[in-house]
Amino acid sequence: MMLQRACWVICVAVTVCPPVDSFLDGSMSRHMLLQMPLLVVLGCAGGLIWPLPRLQFASLGLSAIIFAMGSMVFWMLPRSLDAAVTNTWVDQVMHLNMLTVGCFLLLSLPRMPFQAKMVFGIYSLAMALTAGVVYMTAVVPVCTTSSLQHQNEAGDLLPLPLGAVFLALFGRGAFLLTAFSDTGADESQMNHPTLVHSSDSR
Repeated sequence: MMLQRACWVICVAVTVCPPVDSFLDGSMSRHMLLQMPLLVVLGCAGGLIWPLPRLQFASLGLSAIIFAMGSMVFWMLPRSLDAAVTNTWVDQVMHLNMLTVGCFLLLSLPRMPFQAKMVFGIYSLAMALTAGVVYMTAVVPVCTTSSLQHQNEAGDLLPLPLGAVFLALFGRGAFLLTAFSDTGADESQMNHPTLVHSSDSR
């Protein structure tokens, strides 16, 4: 366990410190599609490595999801992106915020029903599509720290990862629905054995 925690600390330190942080901040697509998701994953991993008092946070639920969505929306705004690139302390706040988002998602998602997870996936995809359209169709630089080419590139790539997550959730929902339908049919036959006997007699 100590080795895992040491590896986690090293991974976080490498991600948030130069030269890796400078490389990721150098492009809008790398900043939004690599650094932010990587920090969220590291936050989830930190929640697994450092066992959290889950019962104490059992009531987070929807509040944690709203916090995660609000955080992602905030750091996709052009003004926030510029501040994270130009101001070191804002960049560190973003790092801490994304780690916290990962931790909160680890606490809340396993306790949420599948329908709520689908809503989260649909909203996240819609948010990514909206931001992607804005950056993709911009004819002038929206962010002062990124060129127009980098913004259009980020707009093209932004919906892809969240679209993959949504497709995974949709496939999972179809699988659960099929399994539930099969289970319901089996239970109906068990509750009505006469139907089974009549079919066998034929």
